[in-house]
Amino acid sequence: MPAGQKHHTFPTIYNIIDTAVFLDDIETLREIIKERESAIMKFKEDLRTLVTIDALMKKYKSKL
Repeated sequence: MPAGQKHHTFPTIYNIIDTAVFLDDIETLREIIKERESAIMKFKEDLRTLVTIDALMKKYKSKL
């Protein structure tokens, strides 16, 4: 996990939502959603890379 990146648990997210609604601070919610979407996209990209590397290694080993 890169420095400064946060992962929130569900109770924490609910608390952040409650606080943002109470304080009328929707920008905080937007930032959290944007960070979460970025993290999901990076995870999918990393997973796709791992699967591709694994498939290439298996193909390479089968030719030896």
